[in-house]
Amino acid sequence: MTLPILLLGNQNSGKTTLFNALTGLNAKVANYPGVTVEARIGHITRFTGEKVQIVDLPGTYSLIPASEEEELTVNALFGRLPGLADHSLIVIVINCSELRRGLYLYSQLIELGFKTVIALSMVDQRSDAWSKATIATLQKNLGALVVPVSANDKKSIERLIATIDSVLAGALRPQIKEQPLLFKPLLPTLVDKLTLALGAKSLPVQAAQSHDLIKNHSVYNYCLSKRWRLNKTDAPIAFSTQELQALDHLSAEIPEERFKRVDHWLLGVKTGYDPVRAKSDLMDKVLLQPLIGPLFLLALFVVMLQSLFLLAQPLADIMGDGISYAGGVIGELLPAQSMIRSLVVDGVFEGVGSILSFLPLIALLFLFLALLEDSGYLARATFLLDSFLKRSGLCGRSLVPMLSAFACAVPAIMAARTIGSRKIRLVTILVTPFLTCSARLPVFGLIVGTLFSAYPPIFGVVDVGALMFLGMYVLGLVASLTAATVLSKILKTDESQTLAIELPPYRWPNPATVLKRVFDRIYLFVRDVGTVILASTIVVWALFRFEPYGATPSHAQNAMASSADAHANHDLSHSYAGIIGHTIEPLLTPMGLDWQIGVGIIASLLAREVFVSTMAVVYGLQTDTGDDARLKLAFKNHVSPLSGFCLLIFFTLSMQCISTMAATKRETGSTIWPLLQFFLMTGSGLLLAIAAHQIGSALGFA
Repeated sequence: MTLPILLLGNQNSGKTTLFNALTGLNAKVANYPGVTVEARIGHITRFTGEKVQIVDLPGTYSLIPASEEEELTVNALFGRLPGLADHSLIVIVINCSELRRGLYLYSQLIELGFKTVIALSMVDQRSDAWSKATIATLQKNLGALVVPVSANDKKSIERLIATIDSVLAGALRPQIKEQPLLFKPLLPTLVDKLTLALGAKSLPVQAAQSHDLIKNHSVYNYCLSKRWRLNKTDAPIAFSTQELQALDHLSAEIPEERFKRVDHWLLGVKTGYDPVRAKSDLMDKVLLQPLIGPLFLLALFVVMLQSLFLLAQPLADIMGDGISYAGGVIGELLPAQSMIRSLVVDGVFEGVGSILSFLPLIALLFLFLALLEDSGYLARATFLLDSFLKRSGLCGRSLVPMLSAFACAVPAIMAARTIGSRKIRLVTILVTPFLTCSARLPVFGLIVGTLFSAYPPIFGVVDVGALMFLGMYVLGLVASLTAATVLSKILKTDESQTLAIELPPYRWPNPATVLKRVFDRIYLFVRDVGTVILASTIVVWALFRFEPYGATPSHAQNAMASSADAHANHDLSHSYAGIIGHTIEPLLTPMGLDWQIGVGIIASLLAREVFVSTMAVVYGLQTDTGDDARLKLAFKNHVSPLSGFCLLIFFTLSMQCISTMAATKRETGSTIWPLLQFFLMTGSGLLLAIAAHQIGSALGFA
């Protein structure tokens, strides 16, 4: 059985596009035990008919990891991933327009003695420059196998597979000639200490204060240059002053020496004028201009979000109707008024269905982000916002999670994996749920549509309801940045964070790659969140159905009956949900709200949008669309405009989503951070809402 093949390369090198072409888009996302970052796994078929696993690793510029994604790539190289202990070959993808940067990574690989084949990507965009003679010169200088490839050229993909097959069969040597090592041992006693120190769990104070030994160029690259695999040890390592000076010398010397080697490889390789890069540079003179750049970015995001809701709402309605219809059909097959029917229809379908109905919105957001990323503009947006976000203790790479949070906080938290600094990543995870996600919109629609739609436009132009919606978006953004500023001071994340990001040339996104990426993200969202939502749905259903001394058909059972069997004037006050509502009522009274709203808040812990259907049950109404007017009338009779405004503030800021907390726990590996997130958000929402009610009452708005 042939060991797996690793696909490696810089970010934006065309690696994933090549992976899709090699595997025919027939790949899956791999989760390794103890690792939160994913790789993608597919298969290629050798001429013998044997299927060989190929692993698409996250992009990296160096074997010194700067983020969790890059750390996964390095761990895969050294066999530190469970289930991926070794590999047979590395295929490194190098963008033909970024040779110097890609060959630096290749230089690190051959110092380790890895079998490596070079796939030269995007040559179809530079067909005038990359002739057979140019490729032959590069291959001769490198003494390696160089295969020009294009995802749109099946023959080039077949040539790459044939080359891989020949290397695996032993018919070809990946390194045609041996490359001399760049570095000589400086101190004989240093070698063993460096090998041990890299895996040490506890390091002496002197070394820890002087160097980050896990990621320091000096230690890491010295071991790599000697082709030594790194072993784990608990033994403390002590370094003398002379040894530390040697480490400092190596730290400055190694990258410079590598680039000298790369420049020697490129002698005689004439790629000529790059029209794609020239056009990109011309566009950047406008789009990265200090005034025009931010204005264009703002306009683009406004158009994107507006289009998002316009396109997603009809699709969400169709999906919601489909889920409700399926629930009704299944409900007809189950015994009427039975507990199993209530669980399946009102528990599972209502709870999980409420989340799945938002998949179109989430899918479209992922689609927009994938288009921005593949076109090359997302890197520019990160660059433009880096200095602004740094003022709040974040960084430019926090942009993607923050954008994703406008659809759903769960994928936003997952998207924070690309942030290199662990502390900034943690802060980003903790504050992104403050941003107004799509699940809050049904709640906002009920409150604003019921209590503020009748108000005349301000100055005869500005709609009060629209102003309320905008205000909640702004409040969420301000709260997110404020919380980030405070947390960054507490967690001491104010160390200098230099943004190093490649600005790839602008290009048309590949449709197949974009759609595959969107599908993968949706699959991960449903897989990671679905189990939590299902379990939470059953818990919430039980809270509504049962009373402390057993189920009572006259009260809780009727309250949780399906909409077709619902009756008016349900009494939930004696159910567990009602008891909890009465318990938290003292917290709601300062906002002018009662225990019934408390029941809705408890139910919304499953998902914020569940609040709307829960209030229909609380007020003894059916939950179908025909009862929308009755629900608004009942809500208006129980909630004043000032209390409704306070409720808006509370839902904007509070943590009302178990799925988000579960995602935080999964990404941080601790229950402390989701609990802190809950108390930080819910506490601030409660305090600000109470303050707003007290101020409003004092001013006579009650």
